[in-house]
Amino acid sequence: MARREKQPVHKVVMTEGKRNIVHQLL
Repeated sequence: MARREKQPVHKVVMTEGKRNIVHQLL
């Protein structure tokens, strides 16, 4: 994994993953 913490793309992907989990629980 390259050091790309400055890119907000990774955060967006994590947010989408968490939202998907919440939808599955609901």
